[in-house]
Amino acid sequence: MLILRAVANDPVNLNDLQAATGLPRATAHRLASALVTHGMLRRNSEGQFALGHGLVALGQAAGERFPLAELARPVLEELRNETGESVQMFVREDGQRRCVLSLESTHGLRWIVPEGALFPLEVGSAGRLLSGASTREGWIQSIGEREPGVVSV
Repeated sequence: MLILRAVANDPVNLNDLQAATGLPRATAHRLASALVTHGMLRRNSEGQFALGHGLVALGQAAGERFPLAELARPVLEELRNETGESVQMFVREDGQRRCVLSLESTHGLRWIVPEGALFPLEVGSAGRLLSGASTREGWIQSIGEREPGVVSV
């Protein structure tokens, strides 16, 4: 998992992989090579390690087996249809929040949050809610905390 997380954002060479994981160079190379063999990593044209296409199938399988998102889908669809705005569902993960369901607005101008995206808990209405914040009104509002001009409730 250390290796997959080390290449999650950008491809890395062996030196960067070793530095990011703290593993001995030979161990990092051996594990990364095994992940390449199984399609979880790939080597790009520059020889760097990058996420492999085998992770797509794993991600889809995980998503299909996450019942909370599918149970929430009809409610989020209704909310999106009534408001005309994009809606997302987040779960808390390792001190951050991950989008597990995202339904886009039909408006031409809309905020898009891809499923799987990871955000800090400290900003945004969903992040503050997952951090335990509450209000007397029963909802939390965020204006421009993550992006100027973007509002979330």
